[in-house]
Amino acid sequence: MSLTANYTFVGKGNWSIDGAGGQASGANQTLSAIVPDGSRIEAAFLYTSTYSSSSPPSSVTLTRGSDSATITSYTGLGATAGLQAFRSDITTFIREAIDDGGAGTFDFDISDIVGSSIDGYALVVVYSNPGESVRTISLLDGFSATTGDDFELEFSEPVDTDRPGFEAQMSLGIGFSFWPSSQFSRVTVDGRQLTQSAGAQDDGTTDFSSIGNGGLLTIGGIGDSTGNPDPDQPINGVRTDDELYDLAKGNVDDATPYLADNAESITVNTVNPSNDDNIFFAGFNITAVVAVDTDENDAPVAVGDEVAVDEDDTATFNVLGNDFDPDDDDTFSITSIDTSGLVGTLTDNGAGGFTYDPNGEFDALNEGDEATTSFTYTISDGEESATTTVTITVRGVGDDGPPPPSGCPTVDRPGTQDGSASANEVLTGPGYHNTFFFDNAGGSTGDDRITNFAKDDVLVVTERLVDRNNDGVVNFGGNALFDLGGGDTVRIDGGVRALRYLGEACEGNFVYADASVRPNRAREGFVLSDDVLSGDAMDARADIFFFDTALDLDLGDDRVVGFGARDILVTTTPVFDSDSDGVVDFGGNGRLDLPGGLGGPGDPGAPGEGGSVRMTNVMGGQITRLEFDGAATRNGVTYYVYSALGSDAGVDDLGPGYAPVMAPTALMPML
Repeated sequence: MSLTANYTFVGKGNWSIDGAGGQASGANQTLSAIVPDGSRIEAAFLYTSTYSSSSPPSSVTLTRGSDSATITSYTGLGATAGLQAFRSDITTFIREAIDDGGAGTFDFDISDIVGSSIDGYALVVVYSNPGESVRTISLLDGFSATTGDDFELEFSEPVDTDRPGFEAQMSLGIGFSFWPSSQFSRVTVDGRQLTQSAGAQDDGTTDFSSIGNGGLLTIGGIGDSTGNPDPDQPINGVRTDDELYDLAKGNVDDATPYLADNAESITVNTVNPSNDDNIFFAGFNITAVVAVDTDENDAPVAVGDEVAVDEDDTATFNVLGNDFDPDDDDTFSITSIDTSGLVGTLTDNGAGGFTYDPNGEFDALNEGDEATTSFTYTISDGEESATTTVTITVRGVGDDGPPPPSGCPTVDRPGTQDGSASANEVLTGPGYHNTFFFDNAGGSTGDDRITNFAKDDVLVVTERLVDRNNDGVVNFGGNALFDLGGGDTVRIDGGVRALRYLGEACEGNFVYADASVRPNRAREGFVLSDDVLSGDAMDARADIFFFDTALDLDLGDDRVVGFGARDILVTTTPVFDSDSDGVVDFGGNGRLDLPGGLGGPGDPGAPGEGGSVRMTNVMGGQITRLEFDGAATRNGVTYYVYSALGSDAGVDDLGPGYAPVMAPTALMPML
């Protein structure tokens, strides 16, 4: 077979691709993936490129921390000119290792590489994420005929390339390609030359003093530029083609995009005149609905669906209406359904039809609140298959929720649980960040119990809790209860032993959160308060400036002064990095926009939801950029660590536990 469509994803998501050389590149290599927080791994494949061997590669082990998998089963993708590639589906392992994503990169060490006939490996990951654009990601693999191969992309409607944010990327994976020898492949798009210098060992052996077989692999992905190469670059010259292309752009000779506006299809041709390279992979990532048609049988395309229903109603729908098969004569049907993560009841009506019933599982939702659940299904044309996700949004009806005190945003938000009634109540919040509110200044609130006070929840009261040593931390009483005053109490299940004070957000609105979340020695401001947090003037110690953005509350417009080379800024959700280069740029107003939390109804976690920060260094100079040092999960909380550019500070400076609040200085008006 030549290149055929192995997997296609249509929906809100993106991809991550990375390559590494074989034994000639070193005994142990690393493959990386970039998957943002709030994602779901939809598919993950490990590719292996070999030469002079038709046997499947020996087992290889991927390891990330405590997660490890030994890959022993491969699918052969065919041979050309004595070259062959193999594919292994490792979706389950990658899904467990990456979970729902996070900031930074996820690195997987490759060990037990045996034999010089393996030129290298490639990790291709496809993930869904509600914050991404709707796009088609199609992964083609096999082997390419050295004399030429074509594949055609057909758009469901004429493509609008002028639409803001339009993307059309193509990635090629090539094995046994060697530079500076005359090994190369030529690629044309609709008859126009894209490159005549595809190939070389970009992701394999780059030490020309020891270059050799067993390290000759390249694939367009992490670290590569989407800038298109000079289409006429000499094959023996220094190559700038890194096998990642942007078909929505032109090249240095002609800026006209390769993909024309209003195009209904596009044809890509590859040829290997040197007869000694193997294009084993081609990936397309386009913000449009696309069918990839090759000369072989192509997999059907399962397009994700979104359904909405009120908590007290049912929804009947059909999921096959937007699915399709690139091969006109093929038919497809549902072969399996996975409801393991679904909350509620799903009835299969046959022929792609379903009825969903929330079945009382979402009765706690208030009017205006929303929650989501999902299931997946797989379709097949008898040979190839595809899987996608159906996302169901359940809307709360009938319950108005607690009245907010003076409309304060710490209480007036989705999911707030009101324990102000005099009866003894059991309060259970939703599965996202929320507020537990007690009007303890207005009368008896009873003896209540909170069953699921999470690390990103807050307790809000109208009369401040007793802090006996005035350190900003309120501990359990001798009866293992928090004293609300007037003889009323609240018990918090789940291991919470102390609450930290986060200020009076509005008049008569006192905010508390789990004290164990704040790192040891950290300086932290108050909610809805413009605070000044100061480091030591001589940078003699490592200071931690903490912003608990996962609370999804406005932390105010704060200032950090005296931020030195030993200091770190820590958040609990990732700060937006516009170009994903590991360096966070402040806004044009000189402020770092803090993100909010994720997971709540209509919750984008957008920059600025958590307030903002202006920063100056120990010399008083303005700071406008920070580098991302990594993330660490401790006691169920993920911390994202940032420091000054080029500093040695980082994740290792993050301490466990909590410390008394270091009261912030009142922010003086700026002149």
